[in-house]
Amino acid sequence: MQLRPLVFALLALAPATLPALADVVIRLRDGTVHRVPVNPRDVAGIEFTTGAALAGIPANAGQPWVITSEAAILRGDPRGWQRMPGESSWDVAVGADGSAWVLGSNRVPGGWGIWRFTGGNWVQIDGGAVSITVDSRGEPWVVNSDGRIYQRRGAQWRELPGRARDIGAGADGSVWVVGTDNAAGGHSIYRWNGTEWAQIDGAAVRIAVGPDGNPWVVNAEGRIYRRQNNAWTELPGRARDIAVGVGGTAWIIGAEPAQPGSRDGGVHYWNGSTWVRVEGGGIAVAVR
Repeated sequence: MQLRPLVFALLALAPATLPALADVVIRLRDGTVHRVPVNPRDVAGIEFTTGAALAGIPANAGQPWVITSEAAILRGDPRGWQRMPGESSWDVAVGADGSAWVLGSNRVPGGWGIWRFTGGNWVQIDGGAVSITVDSRGEPWVVNSDGRIYQRRGAQWRELPGRARDIGAGADGSVWVVGTDNAAGGHSIYRWNGTEWAQIDGAAVRIAVGPDGNPWVVNAEGRIYRRQNNAWTELPGRARDIAVGVGGTAWIIGAEPAQPGSRDGGVHYWNGSTWVRVEGGGIAVAVR
């Protein structure tokens, strides 16, 4: 975003021509517009700070993808956020092999259309879902609007037992879900053991899985937890969504607005001791 021309334009206006109240209009790459009312006579300069730039993200933190509240699909790289073709209504998933999937903005039986990125565009496959993850082989697992759980193998869907609200897969092949049964903090948490879903302690509303097979979750209060040595450790901050890359770095969509009045939450990654804010915002996040 280039605010310098806006600064020059404001400061170049003669005092006699300045209105008593005007809006500073900021247009983001995702198409959203933010208006900040100011008295131009009071403006001495404008600074824009959002934390760490994407260029400063460690290489082992992975490559993030986000979905914005305006349905834009963004992929992060050292140049910043690059808008991808198409729209997504709700969720994005990226596999350890780099394959990217989204739930589109088109309604279908079972939720939203399921699309895979081909490198230049998105190709829709059969089925519909409200939550999606990608396993170590680049195949999607989904939860549909009825809570039914499906695993993709080749060109076929296989329904698994049980019901869920969210699903996450790790680079080691493990798959976890947030179930539909109510529990303090959201809904119960289960791991697929190859034949059935085995429940563990805790509750959540969003789940992601690290390369070691351990889950990271966000509960109904926005609290963030990481599973280690069969126990939960709470991390600082609050979140709306969470993802973990193949390198083990977690990313979140924060509970705070990315910009005043925005429906998008701020984007952060875990550096081992704190959440580091980067530019941009969204409602859902995935990371390779």
